[in-house]
Amino acid sequence: MPLLLFTPSVGNPVAFDATERAYKSLSIRDEAKIAKQARAGALGAVQALGLDNTISIDGALFPLWRGRSQTIDDLRTFLQNFTTFMVTTGKGEVKGRYIIVSLNEDQSDHFDDGQFKQAQWHLELTPVGRKIITPAATAAPENNSLASTK
Repeated sequence: MPLLLFTPSVGNPVAFDATERAYKSLSIRDEAKIAKQARAGALGAVQALGLDNTISIDGALFPLWRGRSQTIDDLRTFLQNFTTFMVTTGKGEVKGRYIIVSLNEDQSDHFDDGQFKQAQWHLELTPVGRKIITPAATAAPENNSLASTK
């Protein structure tokens, strides 16, 4: 039974479990987005803009003992491709649709061939709405020249 499951709309799910893709800690931060406007002689006016949350996951890999070095590469591919996925906990609770906003990797204790003995990683996820606009979707088409107005 996975501790955490990422299910992309296309491709295979990524399961975090106690053996192959273990993580040390999972933190969920819920936050109210509030806009505040200062007013002279009175308390500031506030407007509730909505709710937001962030999921943070810390993990470690020891490729010769526990975990796969491919795990970080799999997560990095999700990040680079702007892949969105459903996040489900090991208790079956669906947290919603998320995207990876950052991935930090710290390798240490290397073998002579360059392979690391240990890697610590930190992942930040943020929820997404129905549509995500990627850089490819906003790029100007090639050969897009302005028409001459002579």
